[in-house]
Amino acid sequence: MRMSSSVWLGLSILIVVLIRPLAAADPKWEPVTPAELAEDKPQIEPEAAVEILHYRMEIEKSPSSDNMIRLRNGMYGRTFAPISKTGVSRSMRFKIYDPIRAIDVTRFVRLWRDTENREYEIMARLTLPDGTSQTFSKDDLRKRNVLEEGRRNGLLGFLGRSYDSDVEETFLAITGVVKGAVLDVWEWERERSMYGWRMNTIQRVDVPIRQFEYVSRNPADRKIKHRCFILNPHGGKMSSDEKTNQVTFTAQNLPSIRREPFAAPDTYNSLTIIETDESLERVVTRRHPFKVPLPEMVPFSLGPWAGFSTQKDLEDSDLGFVTDRVQKKASELVAGTDDPKEKARRIYAFVQTLYQRFRNRADLEDTFMRYVEDIEELVNLDKIDSTIIREPDFHYFLVGLLRGAGLECHTAIHPLRSAFPFQVDLISEQFLPFRSVVVKAGDDWILCNPTSDIPRGFGMKPWTVEGVPALMAMPRQQAFLNIPSLAAENSCAETSMDLDLDADGNLQGRCTRTFTGHEAHKVRERLRQTRQELWWIYAASLFDLDDSSSEVRLLKVEGLESPEEPVRMHATLNWPSYAPMLNNRLMFVLSILQAGQPPLLNESKRTTPVFFQYPKIDKSTVVVRLPQGYRPGTLPKPIVSSTGDFAYVLGATYDSEHGALRVERSSINRAIDIPVEKYAQARDWFQRVCVADQIGIALTRQPGNAPSK
Repeated sequence: MRMSSSVWLGLSILIVVLIRPLAAADPKWEPVTPAELAEDKPQIEPEAAVEILHYRMEIEKSPSSDNMIRLRNGMYGRTFAPISKTGVSRSMRFKIYDPIRAIDVTRFVRLWRDTENREYEIMARLTLPDGTSQTFSKDDLRKRNVLEEGRRNGLLGFLGRSYDSDVEETFLAITGVVKGAVLDVWEWERERSMYGWRMNTIQRVDVPIRQFEYVSRNPADRKIKHRCFILNPHGGKMSSDEKTNQVTFTAQNLPSIRREPFAAPDTYNSLTIIETDESLERVVTRRHPFKVPLPEMVPFSLGPWAGFSTQKDLEDSDLGFVTDRVQKKASELVAGTDDPKEKARRIYAFVQTLYQRFRNRADLEDTFMRYVEDIEELVNLDKIDSTIIREPDFHYFLVGLLRGAGLECHTAIHPLRSAFPFQVDLISEQFLPFRSVVVKAGDDWILCNPTSDIPRGFGMKPWTVEGVPALMAMPRQQAFLNIPSLAAENSCAETSMDLDLDADGNLQGRCTRTFTGHEAHKVRERLRQTRQELWWIYAASLFDLDDSSSEVRLLKVEGLESPEEPVRMHATLNWPSYAPMLNNRLMFVLSILQAGQPPLLNESKRTTPVFFQYPKIDKSTVVVRLPQGYRPGTLPKPIVSSTGDFAYVLGATYDSEHGALRVERSSINRAIDIPVEKYAQARDWFQRVCVADQIGIALTRQPGNAPSK
């Protein structure tokens, strides 16, 4: 049966109507004014090679309340996050002042993995100073593979494929750019957001922005709470229209940002816009019957985080319910001690060991069929088959065992210092992505995380949660716990060297590098990610000698088995011509590990605060046996210097009986950041330290002593 032409026409119109909202509209180019073409100098930053005259970003979200998904770690009372398709368009007008230095700005690159849905379009228009223009479209896009995984054919190749392996680069390079030209660029892409979270950092490296406009349109939905947060607004203004559900933010004269050593994430300095969507309906799921009463309604007057804190406390109490079996296991673990800290340490070590066994069990990876019903199942982890066990289950198990041992403990939910500067008024659980358990031992709260991929010692926490407050899961209250940074003395890299120097200036011997605290965890993580037969490649860098002409050969590594122990790396050192001959004297630099290295802070100017991961100490003790007949001239007086959070000590002594020179050095950094206004003072101090590190002495041969070979 054939359709009439009118039916076909109706279907065509319907298809167009249905498809049109999913496609991007072509850009409407605004005319370039004569004044814009006539400009010959940047207005915001005199040294800028290019400025953005106007930058507009538009966010258009599709309705999502009927398309929800439970979060992967969903437990009792968790929200259901909206799945939405979001159209994002960016239109930018660049004014070119120096085409050579603007090359990176005129090349638009995107990296795609082979699983990504590439709903993406880009167009550009280049207007020359004489008014002529040229348009570049998707037909001018170039593609190339930058990473491709080799695959086996057949079923094994299909099953063994990792679908995020292949990476393709698409780029649009604008040609014909000259001084004074104006470049308009329009990009559009469709994003699929599953977690109701979008973050945009606006400012660009070396490119200031004169006018910025951000427009976000959200569908009307009484079940979804939409919030918009502005970090580092730079004097901008935000407005919202409840009738149209539109949020608008405008700003002017945004400076460029720079990539500087020891820089914080861009969210600390750049204008950053974060939007969150959260369901107002909290769906209570039942993996097993509740064992504790549901909490009462939590009024907002108790604090904006009080409801979330109460929900987490419910999970602690219900999912971490102390059964008779859990109580018995806790009693077994703490038998023989009355010290609360020792009790907590034993229980933590037990749960962490279980988690590491779980991570390495192949039989639990591909046959998930049911959830853990009670935490007491984890007591006999090896008997659990075909069961979904999630990281939070181990947290609840730790809570149950600690409470079974009579200790007060709670879940702690953290922001990440490595992501953005947290403020208490950033009210969304998306800002608290990290979970740990905090237990009270005496007057102290000890924080521990049993599910770290690289095991941590009891009380050892990631540096990313230090220096920021953590929300404690407590009923009907909002209580933040201050998480201080670990003291510098607890994160130490210490080197001991026993070396021989020959008459030709060659230095060789044995050395040991010992790491504790965060330094030890960093080494464990680095070595865990590397095959053992390749560890020797990193030996020089771990001894801070990768930029020298020395040869470092790794002998062995100790302390990887126990997270409570330091990591020790033993190696041999061979440094040809370390001490050059000058006027029949060997010139010897005392600080061997720092010989020839530049200051830690060296740039003359700084636009952003210095961002250190954690406080630490670096110290070394070096014993060098001098060649026969040689002895040092006048040794420098010990150097002891300190200012604020920094301290430095360097001293040398000579043992004439054994012909050995002993050098001791230590450098302490107790800071986690340095404000811009204090940068010059800190830089000057590090430069003085660098000068001290390059102090050399002359080794002279005594009369009547021939050099030994």
